Amino acid sequence: RKRNMLDTNRTEMLKRIGYSTKAINILESNLNIGEIKSPDIYISDEAVCGDILILYLSIRNDIIEDAKFQYIGCAGMQLAASALINLVKGVSLEFAAKINTDNVINYLEMVPKQKVECIEFAVATLKKALAKCRPEIG
Repeated sequence: RKRNMLDTNRTEMLKRIGYSTKAINILESNLNIGEIKSPDIYISDEAVCGDILILYLSIRNDIIEDAKFQYIGCAGMQLAASALINLVKGVSLEFAAKINTDNVINYLEMVPKQKVECIEFAVATLKKALAKCRPEIG
């Protein structure tokens, strides 16, 4: 799609406040946003700030075959969920349960300090979702 002035201004603003180029590209692509019809795991959770995150996971043979999310909230929440889902697609439930905030931050390369809580919330929501499926790993 053609970039307009608003897109350019948003990109520059996101860079200025501390997002890496990789993080901005993930945000702009709306990566992993959507719904899975008949997911194996579904969870909706609300952060202290009021943001809402819904995770959908499709599991086959203890592997996360597909994952999507929907959200109401800030760019930090969108980015946290997008990155987290990139990290869990195609991995075992046990591996996914070990993913932590630092793993997501390292994957994104750089995020503003004030958005780390979005990543913490997304990781906690994933752990709750996994616990619904396999209580011993969640």
